[in-house]
Amino acid sequence: MIDLQTAFAEGENNIRVWRNRYTSQEYPHKILINIMYRAYTMNFVWDDFVNDRLPKFQNFNDAIISMERYYGQTAKEMVNANLLNWLRTRADEYVGGCNYKIMEEVATDAERSRSDLSLMEKSYFVHLLKDKMVLYFIAMRLSGKTDSQAIEALTNYQVEMTGSFDYTSAKNAFGELIVDNYLAQKGIRF
Repeated sequence: MIDLQTAFAEGENNIRVWRNRYTSQEYPHKILINIMYRAYTMNFVWDDFVNDRLPKFQNFNDAIISMERYYGQTAKEMVNANLLNWLRTRADEYVGGCNYKIMEEVATDAERSRSDLSLMEKSYFVHLLKDKMVLYFIAMRLSGKTDSQAIEALTNYQVEMTGSFDYTSAKNAFGELIVDNYLAQKGIRF
């Protein structure tokens, strides 16, 4: 089973930095922009994965190092310059289960509401950890595991695959199998 502590600590650090750096009006929107940034980046990585444009690896460690690097490169080259335009022109589009228009309303309410701000922070952790799990899944697959073997190695659950994953269904599956329980242990519940 994968240890989510490092990813969770990364999220805690980001939240702490953003709280201190941004005004109460900017902060919830910074969270949302980061959620969407990650979703668009992972969407590109997933597309390259399912279209067999990623290299194969001898082991998971090499694969995850390469995928983390590839994620960063994809974010920089594909998403950085385009994200704000996509959010303006594709606000209604769902990307990895995230809808900017809907979440922007919550972010705006979070400028004045502590409960809505808490919802934004929780959403950030949920999407961060689900996206990390999807990246780990891709790395497992690229190191020779089947879908079922990769899921079992990451979650300790045996599953029977009845169809193929898409990015959103992979995020949802990892939410149900590991992320939701992990966050509940950390005191983060919806």
